[in-house]
Amino acid sequence: MATSLRPTLVVSTCDAEDLSIWDRQETCEQHERFRHVLRKAGARVLEVPLVPDDLDSVFVKDSALLVYNGQERLAFMAHPRHHARRDEQYHRGHGLSDLGFRIVGEAAHYFEGGDLTLLPAKNKALVGYGQRTDYEALAEVEDFLGIEAVPLELTHKSFFHLDLACAVLSDGTAFACQDAFSEESWRRLTNLSDLKRLIPVSKNAAYNFGLNMVEVGDTIVLGDDVKEVIDQLEMMGKNVIVTPLDCFHKSSGSAACLSARVHHMPEI
Repeated sequence: MATSLRPTLVVSTCDAEDLSIWDRQETCEQHERFRHVLRKAGARVLEVPLVPDDLDSVFVKDSALLVYNGQERLAFMAHPRHHARRDEQYHRGHGLSDLGFRIVGEAAHYFEGGDLTLLPAKNKALVGYGQRTDYEALAEVEDFLGIEAVPLELTHKSFFHLDLACAVLSDGTAFACQDAFSEESWRRLTNLSDLKRLIPVSKNAAYNFGLNMVEVGDTIVLGDDVKEVIDQLEMMGKNVIVTPLDCFHKSSGSAACLSARVHHMPEI
């Protein structure tokens, strides 16, 4: 069953003239196709400018936690761990303001948007920590969202953000790679009663960005043809669209990293 609300996703622009990388034309063509796929699947896509000559800024999800409370759009800005990503925040804040988001604060501790996944009931948020996000940032997330933040420690260097290691669909089905988590955090995830079921995914499938997916209604958008994950999704009746994003895989990101969902949370 499709979700009742048309999702709103924020993505960056990706103009070849703003990049100095050698394969800039192919990179921007892949991103243009990605945006087209999202719109065709039914998403409302809002665009913020790419920070000139900074390809990492295309991974817009990391910059902020975005919410619509029924009256206005709110943005809680991230605090990236690496200085190179922090330089984006000034430009990204202005871009979000131009889209009508009110900036309501910035994390005091290290926190990146790729480390957060909301559960379908929106009563809890899964928050990865240990590599890019500090454990102390969970309290800041709880204060902003007004819900419980469930801590999940990421221990494998290849899975530095939660959205590389775990995906939760709107029906409560979760996909996750055990190798990415500490033993305690894996137990916490497997025992989470809020999930409909948890489907373990191999390290190889996760490494190939099989969990870095975007859900738009009954459509799942992936940046690579990861058969292990696609077979499971198709058995669930999902329409899976693979739009190649290998240019972005070189920078350790894929579909989920390239889009920031605006979470509809009327209680905020």
